[in-house]
Amino acid sequence: MEIAAIPFELDHLFILTEIGAPEAEELIAFGLVEGTSNTHPGQGTANRRFFFHNAMLELLWVHASEEAKSEVVSPTHLWERWENRHNGTSPFGIILRPVAGFENGFENATIFSSWEYRPPYLSGTMSIRVGNNSDILTEPILFQISFGMRPDRFPPEKRQHAGTSG
Repeated sequence: MEIAAIPFELDHLFILTEIGAPEAEELIAFGLVEGTSNTHPGQGTANRRFFFHNAMLELLWVHASEEAKSEVVSPTHLWERWENRHNGTSPFGIILRPVAGFENGFENATIFSSWEYRPPYLSGTMSIRVGNNSDILTEPILFQISFGMRPDRFPPEKRQHAGTSG
């Protein structure tokens, strides 16, 4: 595996929450504007999302434990991280993407030691790199995606309101 000498940046941060992420209400009261939510079919997770110009905050929970415990998903330890988030397990995930202009040709380059994850919700040959620390549950889990994009560069039909309401 090649360690990349290309620039990467934060794509998004996730925080494991209660089911339905009631914690989002505090962010809304603070003035953040909530974007669309989604589920990750086959991974067993769902989210509420807050978009900014250059990144996104994802409040994530397990909604289908069988999927989260499946053979494909279990190496991520998402189930254990979610189930034990109040007992010393890190509830954080850090997802990096190449800086704009470096997306193509670096699908196999990584900036940390990792393994390939092919979640059921991704199509074709797409994959996510997962940090080799994924089984150290007291540390944030690291991800690297080659297909991420700054929210302010989304096509107009997919653009989310970014930032605050005030």
